[in-house]
Amino acid sequence: KQWYQRRVRGILSRQTSIATNAKNISELTKKEIIFMGDRSDHYRNQIGDGYAAYVGGLKKQVTDAHIILHDGNSVGTMPHALIQMFDGNVIEACKAYRDIFSNDKLISLVDFNNDVIGDSIKLLNYFGKNLFGVRVDTSPNVSDKFFCNDEEYGVTPNLIKKLREELDKNNGKHVKIIVSSGFNYLKIKNFEKRGTPVDIYGVGASILKIGINFTGDCVKINGKEKAKFGRRYKEMTK
Repeated sequence: KQWYQRRVRGILSRQTSIATNAKNISELTKKEIIFMGDRSDHYRNQIGDGYAAYVGGLKKQVTDAHIILHDGNSVGTMPHALIQMFDGNVIEACKAYRDIFSNDKLISLVDFNNDVIGDSIKLLNYFGKNLFGVRVDTSPNVSDKFFCNDEEYGVTPNLIKKLREELDKNNGKHVKIIVSSGFNYLKIKNFEKRGTPVDIYGVGASILKIGINFTGDCVKINGKEKAKFGRRYKEMTK
């Protein structure tokens, strides 16, 4: 009984928590949210986690394993490692990406050199209308070059607002802004409250937080109610 109970409880706790977290975040905004949970847990969990996030409303995810049990989409952008291979040259990295994934929309990371705005404008000037989007993934303990005196750290509303302003001034109104790194319910809520011009959110670790637990106690034996204090038999209703 214990062997069976523990496995069922673990499955219910994990998947229900993920689905609930996904639902709570998805209700904050009508903007697109991508589930990036693959980066924060064991790869064997991806199939179940992807389905749970899908049930919670997040249909766009980042691995093929995530979408095995549902009809959502697997999407992604280039890794930082690709830019690293080209010595930090985002244009050369994007050219290589397009050579291999010619049918994919061009979305580039722009935080590798810690110059989100500068690299975004370089990409826009080179690729023009072919640049679909830029992804800002600045670490929470890093202050972007835009902040001369390290006034703010990570991805912030002020950084994204300035990025949108500069893109628009340089004929880049078509360029989508994707943000990731440390986003959770409260951070998205703050971004939305401040009218931050984000087009797509990437959320991972916060959705995997376990906040719902189950018990599997026996409360009735051979038709007779018998349970530890605080537990009781109750008919389930829809």
